[in-house]
Amino acid sequence: MKEIKYKLITYGCTLNQADSNIMRGVLDMHGCLEVEEEKGADVVVINSCTVKDATQTKIEHVLKKLHLGKKPIVLAGCLSVNENAVFRSAPNASVVGTGSVGQIYEAVQNAVGRRKAVFKGSGYKPDLPRVRNGAIARIAIEEGCLSSCTFCQTKLARGKLYSYPLKSICLEVKRWADAGAVEMQLTGQDAGAYGADIKSNVAALLGEACEVDGNFRIRIGMINPQHVKKYLPQLLKVYEDLKMYKFLHIPVQSGSNKVLREMRRENTKEEFLELVRVFREKFPDMSIMTDIIVGFPTENEEDFGQTMEMLQEAQLDRVNVSRFSPRPFTIARKMKQLSNTIVKRRTVECAALCKKITIAKNKEWIGKEMEITITEKVKTLNGRDENYRQVALPTNFKGKIGEKVRVKIIGAEFSCLLGKPI
Repeated sequence: MKEIKYKLITYGCTLNQADSNIMRGVLDMHGCLEVEEEKGADVVVINSCTVKDATQTKIEHVLKKLHLGKKPIVLAGCLSVNENAVFRSAPNASVVGTGSVGQIYEAVQNAVGRRKAVFKGSGYKPDLPRVRNGAIARIAIEEGCLSSCTFCQTKLARGKLYSYPLKSICLEVKRWADAGAVEMQLTGQDAGAYGADIKSNVAALLGEACEVDGNFRIRIGMINPQHVKKYLPQLLKVYEDLKMYKFLHIPVQSGSNKVLREMRRENTKEEFLELVRVFREKFPDMSIMTDIIVGFPTENEEDFGQTMEMLQEAQLDRVNVSRFSPRPFTIARKMKQLSNTIVKRRTVECAALCKKITIAKNKEWIGKEMEITITEKVKTLNGRDENYRQVALPTNFKGKIGEKVRVKIIGAEFSCLLGKPI
């Protein structure tokens, strides 16, 4: 049989990137060859994201372009929950749900054979082959979540909580460590929900993962505030381990308790600020990140002002500011929407404040020395310190991925620190 050449495009979160590595593994097992250029591919596989309207619009544009060019298409990932949107853009695309990545080869075969097919099911991912290369490992620890946020479509795609066995996760960490990875990104839709269905929890998982032999650090993915609060003593203890990046992504979404209730979030602004305070008290240099949604339908000027005040008080290292997107099939989509003018203005103001805070905090590191581990090459080699701060190295530096380097911080930008090897 003719070798199938495929181009894989991944949108969205680290969990999607983990799924893409599984798809690569399955396709490689069947003798398929991944290519860089779309024109050299027999089929294009798109691992999609549906969190934001803008991302979906971008994906739909790509689908239309590929369809008009008569290129066989497989649409995988979270947009698979909205087949109507997929088929409007690419009527002949094959679709693979998030639980069916193990059937990616069958989907590719159908697409190349010009046969439209839909694969929706729930397969067991830990036993599937995957590609393991590079310094950064993306390892899924769970699917789905326990929350019912009124704005979120991802739960419809990922379903109810399903935690992977602790032993299989630690085995995957070991396999990646043996393959040379120095950064383990443990990821899920809500990593904090891990274990609730198997009588375990995220802190217990992190403790076991830290026991795995190897020269690496662990970055845990997004943990919603209610889970941080529930396991706070255990998390504070496990973060003492040298293998843990001192990094916490704890999404609050709004600084208004009224809006949080209408979002069906399970935390208050005060609880979020207290968690930030407690972690900063124990780990003063820790990087703490959050997510903010601006322009939720019920957000008024007072609510927005409370969000801005909370951000000023928290002084976070990084904030993902998102303009509210009314996602299909969600409760928030049925609410009366704010005008685009209001939402755009508030988003610009919020993003500007967060950028100002991040740059100011980054500048505090100028003149200080730190050890980093080189993890990737962007324009230049980049590394991370123990607090997960990104440091860009000079263009003429000839280090290697995985190498530890002592640097002095000589500059600071919004996205990273600038380091000079010493």
